[in-house]
Amino acid sequence: MRIRTRMIWLGLVAIMAAGGCTSDVKNIERINYASAIGIDYRDGKYYSYVQFIDMHSEAKTSEGTKERAKIWLGQAKGDNFEDAVFQLYRSAQERIYWGHTTAIVFSESVLKDGFKSIYDSITRYYEFRFTPWVYIARGSVKDILQTGAFYDQSPLNTILHEPMGIYSQTSLIASVKLHRMIREMREPGYTSHIPTISLEKESWSQNGKKKTMMIIDGAVFVKDGLVKGYIPAKQLSGLRWLEHTTIRAGVSVPREDHPAVQMVVDKPKAKIVQVEGGTYPKFDIRVKGDAYVVNESNNSLSNLGKLTHATEDTIRREIEELYETGVKKNLDILNLEYNLFRHHYREWHASDHWDKRLLTGEALRNVDVRIDVTHASAAKNRKRG
Repeated sequence: MRIRTRMIWLGLVAIMAAGGCTSDVKNIERINYASAIGIDYRDGKYYSYVQFIDMHSEAKTSEGTKERAKIWLGQAKGDNFEDAVFQLYRSAQERIYWGHTTAIVFSESVLKDGFKSIYDSITRYYEFRFTPWVYIARGSVKDILQTGAFYDQSPLNTILHEPMGIYSQTSLIASVKLHRMIREMREPGYTSHIPTISLEKESWSQNGKKKTMMIIDGAVFVKDGLVKGYIPAKQLSGLRWLEHTTIRAGVSVPREDHPAVQMVVDKPKAKIVQVEGGTYPKFDIRVKGDAYVVNESNNSLSNLGKLTHATEDTIRREIEELYETGVKKNLDILNLEYNLFRHHYREWHASDHWDKRLLTGEALRNVDVRIDVTHASAAKNRKRG
């Protein structure tokens, strides 16, 4: 009787386990993992692109080697973003999982014409997270999502998905995650920037053949949810001195076209301070940081005092040129208005049209840069004499 009862219970457990496996458990190879999303808007239609991870090329074979990485790209169009995505569902073969998405690439037209509806869709669906990196495509969104990495590695090993590797070596334009972009767009008086990404075809080659790679080539500036303009990277050198995320910034001293010394500044800190008095607000910017020499072309700046002064002067000039660029393009790149909103709210609230008042070319009164040259790399921890 005991044996019979035990056999019945074992049978019930087996039936329950089998039922659970068929209804609740899903093998990982039977799910399409979206790694990046691309969204374009043209001719009144939304174009959605989804980059997938090839799980077989990600895993090692029995010999310990990897297959060549394969990029799968789904694309569809619709009257809105959701319609385009549902078109993809129809031919996806297996369920699409969105929780592993680490990058979103918008065309500039999306920000101008339809970002609000896309943001609403992404935030409502529970699988989407707020942590993907966000970029604006300069060129074809589709081509960017189809571009691979070095050594036929996974597309995850690119600046599209991992921008911080390059940024930690040369901090120029800070990458932005979705949650930060949304927060900054909602801040009154704040001018946010979104990195632009494009394809570069000249710097790299493989077996003598040119290799197309991704590059962050500038930034699009947005205020109050509206696109205000694009500025290429070569005109944004001064932005890195104001970013609190800057890790390592290289600067040619005394100037880029005729450098005598190549300096590196680690984790510079900046502060914007309003100057009291006057009809219109004026500001001082204070920057400080530690620097060291990485290359010396000649001995014209061998004296520590001269080198320090020249480095400070170069950084000061980059910040002033950034402000002048903003004045020409009617962009509050330095976020002087946001400084008013945060620290002088009554003054900010009492008036409007701050763009016109702060972009006259006179709002930036002084840029004070203090750099401590700690060593010359070749003899670390030894001050230059």
